[in-house]
Amino acid sequence: MAPLFVRKNMIIKVEEENIGLRLDQFLSQKIEQYSRNQIKKSILQGLVKKEGETLEPDYHIQENDIFTFEPPIIESSDLKPEKIDLDIIYEDQKVLVVNKKVGMVMHPGAGNWEGTLANAVLGRLKKQSDILKTPLRAGIVHRLDKDTSGIVVVAKDDQTLEFLQRQFREKITVKKYYALVLGKPTSDEGIINAPIGRHRGFRKKFTILENGKEAITHYKVLETFSSFSVTNDSIFISLLEVSPKTGRTHQIRVHLSKLGYPILGDQVYGREQTRISKSLGIKRQMLHAYYLKINLPEIGEKEFQIEIPKDMEEVISRFKSQIRK
Repeated sequence: MAPLFVRKNMIIKVEEENIGLRLDQFLSQKIEQYSRNQIKKSILQGLVKKEGETLEPDYHIQENDIFTFEPPIIESSDLKPEKIDLDIIYEDQKVLVVNKKVGMVMHPGAGNWEGTLANAVLGRLKKQSDILKTPLRAGIVHRLDKDTSGIVVVAKDDQTLEFLQRQFREKITVKKYYALVLGKPTSDEGIINAPIGRHRGFRKKFTILENGKEAITHYKVLETFSSFSVTNDSIFISLLEVSPKTGRTHQIRVHLSKLGYPILGDQVYGREQTRISKSLGIKRQMLHAYYLKINLPEIGEKEFQIEIPKDMEEVISRFKSQIRK
């Protein structure tokens, strides 16, 4: 079967926050265009080396490690095209822009080998020869968490993929989210500038760390709603517009939680919102990527904007119905 994608060798250096991670876990975070399963296969095939020596997937990262990664040849059989309905916002010969639904995982991985956005994209574009040059990740340019809905851009060829990903790396894009949070911010708008790194006790979580990576988030309060608890105390929830200026994993969720305004429905970074979220019937974190400004090939700057999702509107309506008249 014909290869889909080939790249030059990559040199990957370790940062302090990576120390102790498994090699396959570390590389899957650093090289987003390949799944963890594909990374693991590459390690077993001897495509990852340290000082010329091959390693095992469970090798634990040490200080000052430097790895050479030889990208594997990806075969079309590694990812199954599936006929899955997509909410298409925009499409041309180079890109596809979709509104990712809640609960859809971006790429195949443990426990989610089917039904992902990557499967759906290939199912839609399988008749277009250009997509066959893209990697296992099906040309998906950036990530959203499983339970975050909103705008995602997909490249239809390798050149476009690199063109678009470079804009995210160089912070050229403008991204805005709706976030429904517990509480009433003391300022109508503000900037959260706090470095983020992996939580030392819980490796799947991130937290504010003095020696973490730079992370900057702008926020603006769009509206605040108040209700009353059984103890007659006021309870506030607020709808925020949030714009991350950097792209750290879980950045918005971590920053808002540390500020004291956790996102409703966030089971990882906001335990204090659990009771009110349950009372409002919230099933997922109330975070929606509603706006993106980006330069497209042959077109230039283009803006995309979508409405607040129905489930977030319903939460606001249910909360308003509790307001004492």
